[in-house]
Amino acid sequence: MLRKLSLLLIAAALLASCSPTPTPAAIPTLAVNATSGAPESPAPARGDGIIATAEIVPAQSVDLGFAAAGFVDAVYFAEGDTVREGDLLARQQNLEQLQITLEASQQSLQSAQHALDELVANAPLALAEAQLRMVQDQKRYDDASKKQKRSGFRRCNDETIDLYSERFEDAKDRLEKARDDNDGSLSALEALQSAQNQFDTAQANYLYCLNYTPQEIAESDAELAVAEAALKISTSRYEQLKSENGLDPVEHARLSAAVAEAQSRLASAQSAYDRAVLVAPFNGMVASVNATAGQAVNPGQTILTLASLDSWQVETTDLSERDIPRVKVGQTASVRLEAFGEDFPAEVVRIAPRATKAGGDAVYKVVLRFIETPPDLRWGMTGSVVLDTE
Repeated sequence: MLRKLSLLLIAAALLASCSPTPTPAAIPTLAVNATSGAPESPAPARGDGIIATAEIVPAQSVDLGFAAAGFVDAVYFAEGDTVREGDLLARQQNLEQLQITLEASQQSLQSAQHALDELVANAPLALAEAQLRMVQDQKRYDDASKKQKRSGFRRCNDETIDLYSERFEDAKDRLEKARDDNDGSLSALEALQSAQNQFDTAQANYLYCLNYTPQEIAESDAELAVAEAALKISTSRYEQLKSENGLDPVEHARLSAAVAEAQSRLASAQSAYDRAVLVAPFNGMVASVNATAGQAVNPGQTILTLASLDSWQVETTDLSERDIPRVKVGQTASVRLEAFGEDFPAEVVRIAPRATKAGGDAVYKVVLRFIETPPDLRWGMTGSVVLDTE
C-alpha cells in the first residue's frame, strides 16, 4: 500500500515538470474622452503626416440678418425649406413705406433722365433755331441801321424839297393876301381860314422833307439799339451752342445735376429698402430660423442661416501654429469620417490667414475639398485629417 502511494506521487511530480507554465492574458484598454466619458476612436497613425480634427460644412453658407434695427414683420420659410436665389426670406414692418419711397425715387430719376435725354436729342434743332434767330436779328439790325434818322439829314430828295418849297411860298403869299383883303365879312374870314390851312399844310410838308424831328431821331436811335442788343444776344447764343454741338451748357449742367441728385435719392431709398428685407443670395436650404414675426432685432442679428447642400468641404478645428508652416494649398490629405469609418482623399484649397484661439493655443483653419465627394454627408459630421508632408 505504501509502495503504491509512493509511485503515484512520483508520477504526479513527473507530469508537473513536463507541462508549460501558463501566461496571464493581457486586458485590453480603451482611451476615454475626458468630457463625455465615452471611449475615443483610435486616432490614425501619424507617421510623417500632420493630423488634425475636422468637421464637414457646406461649401457655401451664410448667416443672414437685417442691416437696420426694427421689428420682424414676417419670415416666409422654415427650417429645412428649399429656396431659390432671389426669394424673399423675411421682411421688417416698415417695408410698405420704404417701397413707396423707393418707387417715388425711381419715378423722379426717370423724369430727370428723360429731360436730359430730350435736351441731348434736340441739340441739332436747338442749334438750327439759334442760327435762324441770329439771322433774323441781323436783318432787323440792318433795316434799323438803314432807316436811322439823324439830325441834319434831309428826308426827301432835292426835287421833292423844291416842290414843297414852292408850295410853301405860294401858300404864304396867299395867306398874306387873305389877311390884307380881310374886311371882317363872312366871306373874307372864310378865305382867310382856308389860306391859313393851306399854309399850315404846305409848311408841314416842307419841313417834313427838309429834316427829321427830334422825336423821330430818338425813336430811330432806340430801335437801332434794341436791334443791336438782340443781335449780340442771338449771336452769342448761337456761338455757345455751336461750340457744344447744340447743347446748352447751363441747361445741360442743371439737368445733369438733377439726374445725379435723383440717383443719390434712389440709392438711399434702395439701401433703406434692402436693409429691411432678406433675400436669398443663392439656391440652398434654410438651415435654421432664429426670429419670429413681431420680434425686435438689431442690425446684423442672425435671422436665418442658409446653406447650399450640393457641395461640401472639410474644415480643420485644431491645426496648431506649429504645423501650419508645413501646410500648402494643393497639398493632398486623407480624411477619415467617424460616421463611415473610411478614409477619403482630399486636397487643401484654402488656409486661414489669421489664427483663432482654442484652449489658449493659436490654431489655423484649413479648408479641404474631397477629390470625390462621399455620399450621404451631413453638416457637422466629424473626423480627422492627415495631411501628407512628403
